[in-house]
Amino acid sequence: MMWSGVSIAFWLGMMPPILKLQQSSSPGQKLSDIELTSKALKGMVFLGIGECLGSLGSGFVIDYIGNKNTCVLNAFMIALNGLVLTISTSSL
Repeated sequence: MMWSGVSIAFWLGMMPPILKLQQSSSPGQKLSDIELTSKALKGMVFLGIGECLGSLGSGFVIDYIGNKNTCVLNAFMIALNGLVLTISTSSL
C-alpha cells in the first residue's frame, strides 16, 4: 500500500512537467506556458480516468482468474511494456 501511495505522489508531481516538455519540444508548434500547462493537466485528467477504469477492470479480472494469476499477468504486462519501450527507443 505504501508503494502505491509513493508512486502516485511521485507521478502526480513529475508528470505535468514531463508533458509540458514533450509539448514544447514538438516541431512547428509554439504554445504559451498557459496552453502547455492546460494541455498537461488535461493529460493528467485522462490518466486519472484511466486509473479509475483500470482499477474497476482489475477487480473483474481478479474475480475471474484470481489474485495470484492477476499479479502474474500484471508483472508480465509490465515486463512486456519495458521490452517494447527498450526496443522502440534503441533506434533513437
